[in-house]
Amino acid sequence: MDQQRLAGLSILLAGYLLSTAEVQAATWQGTVTSRLSTEYDSNPTMSPNYPGGVWRALFEPGYLATGREGVDEFRAGVGIQVERSSDTSLSQNRNSPRVGLDWRHEGEVNTIGISYNYFETAIRNAGPIAVNQGLYGTSASGTLSGTWGYALGERSTLSADGSYQAVSYKGPGPYLNYSMRTAGLKYSYELSERNTSFVRVSDSEYVPSDGGQAIRVPSALLGLDLKTEKTEWIVEGGRFRDNHGHSGPIGSLEAHFNGERNQLVLTVGHVVLASGLGGVIKDDQKKVSWRYALSENSNTGIDVERNTYYYVQKSSLPIVAINAVDYSATAAGAWLEHDLNVFWKVRTYYQHRMNKITGGDGAFSNMVGISFGYLNPNF
Repeated sequence: MDQQRLAGLSILLAGYLLSTAEVQAATWQGTVTSRLSTEYDSNPTMSPNYPGGVWRALFEPGYLATGREGVDEFRAGVGIQVERSSDTSLSQNRNSPRVGLDWRHEGEVNTIGISYNYFETAIRNAGPIAVNQGLYGTSASGTLSGTWGYALGERSTLSADGSYQAVSYKGPGPYLNYSMRTAGLKYSYELSERNTSFVRVSDSEYVPSDGGQAIRVPSALLGLDLKTEKTEWIVEGGRFRDNHGHSGPIGSLEAHFNGERNQLVLTVGHVVLASGLGGVIKDDQKKVSWRYALSENSNTGIDVERNTYYYVQKSSLPIVAINAVDYSATAAGAWLEHDLNVFWKVRTYYQHRMNKITGGDGAFSNMVGISFGYLNPNF
């Protein structure tokens, strides 16, 4: 199933949902958003040769419609990011659309959800697919997913989920289109009012569009969700094993701290991801996000993230390789935001990025910008 067929199936799904009596009888609410930004990036291609910087202007309008009828909720959203650059040889002009459709049914003992999301983005923002290799193109991703949950008893729940993602690339670069199919089953048991244990098994399949051999990555995780009045800890750990015999540990630790004026989120994880260069890779993640309320109308924050990606073997038969580091990417930034009124806010931000390739040169960039955001939840 390619991107066009996935989009066509999603349009049929949207048409069916819109034709149902529940949707036509639902009470709808519209939300309008918009953001206008200007920013300077000292090294947009993250090249060790530092060819120069660019100014960008970005306009991001969006609309979200939410409808409710009894136990059913419907959401439909559209938006676009219009980007213009002072030097198109370093950062292209682009128009990046996004579309989202979602239906959720909340019954007494069961829940059902179906969603479709499509978005385009610059390859430089598309995640762990490449570094210092023609970062001028566009990544397009469409995902159709479904969820189901059933209450087995007062404390236990069984849930299942599945998704199909099609990813394609436009423009220069050694990127490979692919699809990712994932299915999972999860059993949860409430140990107490605030603490829940769970076990999850899943199976993912990476299928390259060039006819290469698919890679299956089954995995199993055991976890705990621990809550207190001001904190929440989510701990999970397990193993994966692909169909070529490679295996390793996976898991994550996520901590949320909520104070009177500040919020802190800490994340450490080891996950397996698909790569636009072919095959799958392992990502060692470390993230810190801190937010502080300076006053009723002003907030500030700091975000730090470091990802270490393990080498993807380039061959006609891509496989997981977990012994050699490909490269690491670090991003650290700070922001300051102020509410001008109930609809408008202004934000200034700064971000420093660093990439380090094993056996090669590193690169860094600095980005500074200002944006004006608009939000009207009752349009």
